[in-house]
Amino acid sequence: MVPWYSMIIGISIALSGHLIGFASQYSLGGVIPQVFFMDVGQSCSQISNQARIFQLDPTARSRINANYIIFLFLGQTMGSAVGTRLYTRHGWWASQGFAVGCVAGALLLSLVRGPWQTEDSWCGYSGGISMRLKKDSVESSTISVPTEKQPDVENDGS
Repeated sequence: MVPWYSMIIGISIALSGHLIGFASQYSLGGVIPQVFFMDVGQSCSQISNQARIFQLDPTARSRINANYIIFLFLGQTMGSAVGTRLYTRHGWWASQGFAVGCVAGALLLSLVRGPWQTEDSWCGYSGGISMRLKKDSVESSTISVPTEKQPDVENDGS
């Protein structure tokens, strides 16, 4: 499966968790599915994003992954700071509304670019919507390590 679809599924699961939280201000029973769906959605999105990173240039994977983790951390930190400030000043609805808005914005932004969009333009679905990995993308994502041929060792019977 193309990592783009897993990311869309993960963001959608996280969005459903935030919507449950938005609708259940006074219910402790709503917190459990909210946290579960948010965690599953975040994990699914992170795994698919890292799978996409590992399909990129093998010589730059560690740098790209480090930048991904740094910006993921910064985004989560900023979201926590803004969400906390909104909650203390304006209450539950403002905090949850911000969270729903951020996740819905991520989903919309992700839907703008299709799974096979080329570098020619950022948005659209010109590469199609196939869920299966294309053969050339799988072959280009593997690393070929040259090996030296080992000399044949003859068994002299000893």
